[in-house]
Amino acid sequence: MVLLLQGVVTLPGTTTTSSSSSRETRRRTTQEACAVSIWLGDLVWGETYVLYTFYLACVDGFSWRVRLRYSDVARIFSAVARASRRTALPPPRKTWRLHETDAEVIAARSRDLATYLSRAVEAAWDDCVELRELLEVGATSFDDSGGPKCKEGYLLVGVSRRWIVLKKAYLAIYERSRDKKAVAVVPVDARFGFELLEKQLVVYSNVSTKRVACALRSPHADGARRLKEWREALETTFLSEQPRFAKPKLSRRENDWERQSFRFESFVPVRRKGRARFLWCGREYFLAVLEALRAAEKEIFLAGWRLNPKILLSRSPDPAISLLAVLEEAISERGVEVYVLLYREFSEALQPKHRSSEVASRLRSIGVRVLRHPNHLAAGQVFWSHHEKLVVVDQELAFVGGLDLVEGRYCDESRVLRNDGRFPGIEFYQPNRFLSRGDYPRLPWQDVAVQVTGPAALDVGLHFIARWNHHRLALRAYDETVLLPRCRCGRVEDGDDEIQVVRSVGRWSLGVDPPERSVLRAWCETIAAAKSLIYVEQQFFITAFDDDEEFPVPEEEAAATTLVVVPPGVSEGESFAAPVDATSSSSQWITVVVPRGCGPGSTLYARRHHQNQKQKGRPPQGNLGFFFDALGISSSSSSSSNHQVVRNEIGRALYDRLRRSILEDDDLRVLLVLPLHPNGKFFESTDVRAVMQQQYATLSRDGSLLDRLSREFSPASIEKRIGTCSLRVWGEMDAGLASEMAYVHSKLLIVDDKIAVVGSANVNDRSMLGDRDSEVAVVVSSESSVRDFRRRLWAQHSGHPSPSFEDMMAIAARNSRALEIAFDGRPWNEIATWDDAKSLIGLSRIRAADDDIKAKLQRDVGASTLCLFPLDFLKAETLNPSALNKLVVGPRLYQ
Repeated sequence: MVLLLQGVVTLPGTTTTSSSSSRETRRRTTQEACAVSIWLGDLVWGETYVLYTFYLACVDGFSWRVRLRYSDVARIFSAVARASRRTALPPPRKTWRLHETDAEVIAARSRDLATYLSRAVEAAWDDCVELRELLEVGATSFDDSGGPKCKEGYLLVGVSRRWIVLKKAYLAIYERSRDKKAVAVVPVDARFGFELLEKQLVVYSNVSTKRVACALRSPHADGARRLKEWREALETTFLSEQPRFAKPKLSRRENDWERQSFRFESFVPVRRKGRARFLWCGREYFLAVLEALRAAEKEIFLAGWRLNPKILLSRSPDPAISLLAVLEEAISERGVEVYVLLYREFSEALQPKHRSSEVASRLRSIGVRVLRHPNHLAAGQVFWSHHEKLVVVDQELAFVGGLDLVEGRYCDESRVLRNDGRFPGIEFYQPNRFLSRGDYPRLPWQDVAVQVTGPAALDVGLHFIARWNHHRLALRAYDETVLLPRCRCGRVEDGDDEIQVVRSVGRWSLGVDPPERSVLRAWCETIAAAKSLIYVEQQFFITAFDDDEEFPVPEEEAAATTLVVVPPGVSEGESFAAPVDATSSSSQWITVVVPRGCGPGSTLYARRHHQNQKQKGRPPQGNLGFFFDALGISSSSSSSSNHQVVRNEIGRALYDRLRRSILEDDDLRVLLVLPLHPNGKFFESTDVRAVMQQQYATLSRDGSLLDRLSREFSPASIEKRIGTCSLRVWGEMDAGLASEMAYVHSKLLIVDDKIAVVGSANVNDRSMLGDRDSEVAVVVSSESSVRDFRRRLWAQHSGHPSPSFEDMMAIAARNSRALEIAFDGRPWNEIATWDDAKSLIGLSRIRAADDDIKAKLQRDVGASTLCLFPLDFLKAETLNPSALNKLVVGPRLYQ
C-alpha cells in the first residue's frame, strides 16, 4: 500500500526568482513556501529491524528517497516537539511487545510514521534542523547547479563529523548541514572511484592508483547498513546513469563506445553534443572574451601564464575597454564572483613582465579572488610553470588557446607594423628594439583559440576548479572558497560538434600522480590516423623520433636542485663550496661555478645530475671532481647533444605516417608553420639559440625528421608531401621600408579538415610530458567548422582565396625570394654563421625608401605573409647553451 501525504514547507536554497527561469526557480530561500509530497514505500526487513522507505518530492521537480528505522525517527521526537510548540504532534506509539513484528502491526506503524513526518514537516520544518537532517535536506539540497539531489547525511571524515552531499558532479563535504560553503570536494571525472571496505567507504580521486580522497565512516551503531546505503547511492548515481565516470568498475559491461569516449586517457569523455567556434586572431579572441565577460551572471574563471588587468579588450575604432573595467563592472553591478589563477614567477628579477604580486593586489582591490601558484620551493621545482590560458563564464562558455590577456597579443588580419592608434603604450610590442616607435616595426602576433559551449565548457571549468581547490590546500589559503563543479543534467544540447578537453598535469601542478598526458596522446594518435592532411601551426617544434627511452635518469632525480647564494668576493667564472642541505649536520659539500651574469648575492639553483652509468665504477676525486662529473660538464660529457633527452613521441608519429605515405604513395600532405626564430633578442639571447638548436635537430640536422626520410627516399618524394613555412610581414615606416616576422604563437593541429587540436601546449617536452608545464587543449571533431577554419587561415597567410598545398608552397617560395632580395643580403639558407646573420638579416630593421623595391613587393608579395622556413640557416654554428648555463638550468628547460 502506498500512502501519499502533502504539506507546505519552506526549502533552503538561495534567492527567490521569477518562475520564467527554470534554473533559478529551483533556488529558494528559507522564507519561501513550497509543497512537498511524502510517499510511503516498501518495507525492508532486516534480521533485527525494519526499514521504512519514504519517497519525497517538491513541486520544482526534486525527488529523493530515505530509509529510516523507527529509532531514527524517535531520536527527533523531542526536537520536533520543541520546534512545534503551537501544534501538538504526539509521536507514534510503540509498546515493544513481541506481536509488533506482525506484518499488520508494522504496516499500521508505517502509516503512523508517514502521518507524523508529514505533520512535522508542515509544523516544524523551519525551526527543526534535526528533522531536515533526518530527511537528508541541507542548505544546498535544492541547488541544482551540481545536479539533482542524490544523497546526504552525516558521516565521519577522520574523527570529525561532517555533512556529506552527493550529487552527479561531485561529492562535497560540509562542516554542518546548514553551511553553504564546502570544506572539501571530490569532483567526478575519469579517475573518480569508490570502494566499501569492512568499516569504511573509501572514495578515490584516482582509482587506478588507489589515491584516497577521503575515507568515510558512520557514527551510528548500525554503521555497516548506512555505509552500504551510501555505496548503493554512489553506484546508482555513477554506474547506472553515468557509467563513463566509473570506468574501473565497468569491466563486465564495457563496450567500444565506453573505450572510445575516454580516448587519449583524458580526465573527461568525449562530449557529443557541443558547439565550437574557432577564433583565428587576437582581435577576434579579445572581442569574444569581452562579450562573454559582459554577459556573465554568476562566476568568471581566469587562468593564465601572464595577465595584465589593464589590457584593452576593445580598442580603436571601437571604444577602449580594459579587462579591469569589465571585471569591476561585473562584480559591482551584477554580483558576479571572479576567480583568477596566476602563475607565480620564480623570480621577479628574472621574469619582470609577470608582476604576479602586483597584478594580484590590483585585482583583489576590486573584489577578485586570486591565487598565485606555485610556491616553488615547497613544490620542489623551479623550472616549470602553469602555461594554460583559460576563460570560463558561468561554466556555460569557455575559451581555450594560446592567447594570454596581456600586451602584444592583439592583432588582426592587417598585421600592421606601425602604430596606427591601436597599440598604445606597451601594446607596441617589439622585444628586439627599444628605440623610436616611428623608426622600428612592431612584432605582429599570430595565434588562435577556440570558444566552446555545452558540456565541454563544464569540463574546462572542472579543470579550473580542480586547480583552484588543489592550490588552496597547497598554499594553505584556507580562507578561500572551495569551488564546486556544475552539472548539465536534463539540459537539451543543440550542438553538432564532438569536443573533448585534454590536458598535461602532474604532481606539482595538480596533485596528479602519475601525470596525465592526454594532450600528447591526442597529438600522436590524431597524426597517426591522418589520411590526407596534417596542418600544424606551432610556436615550438621539438620532439623525438626513437621508440627507446634515451634518457634513463628518473624525472625526480634529474630535477634535483640545490639552492645556493653566491658569497661575497666570488665573481663570474669563479667557484665556491656550498652544502647540499644546509639544514643537515651531515650535509655533503659541493663546488659551484658562478655562471655568466651572476655575482655576489645572486641566488643559484644548481642542478645535481647522477653519474652516467658508464662511470659508476669510477671513484670520485674529492668533492670538486665528483661534482663536476655529476653535472656532466667534464671533458667526457660536455659534447653530448641536448636533443638526446627529448621524450615526447610526436615526431615519431609524424615520421611513421610520412614514411607510410611514401611507401603506399597516398595523398597525404603535411604543412608546418613555425616562427622564423624564437621570440626574444634574436642575436643576443642564449635561450633563443638553445631553442633554435633543438628545433633544427628536430627538423633538418643530423638525425632529424627530414634527415631520416632522406636516408630512405628521394628528395622529390619528400618535398611532394611535407613543407615547412613561416610568416613574414613588410610595410612602410616613417623612416622607410621595414620587414618583421609575424610571430607564430599558435598551438594548433588540424588533420583531414575534420579534427582540430587547439590549446596552450607547445610541441616540446615542457608542454607534453605532464609533470612539467601544465597545459589544456580542446579536441574538436567537426568536418564543416574545422575545414572552414583551416581554409580561413590558409587564405589569410597566402593571400589566395582557396589555396592548395602546392599553391601554399609556391607562394611561400615566391615571397621568400622577394623579401630576401628586398631586406636581406642573401637567402637565409645560405647564411651559415652568426656574424653573417648579424650583418645581413633585415628583420626589425629599416631600409631606405625605394619606389622600385616597394613596387616589386606590392606585386610579388602584396598582403601575403607566407614564406619558407630556412631549414639550413646557421648550419655551421653550434647553438647549444654553454656548459655553465647547463649547470644552472639544465637542457630540459629548452625542450
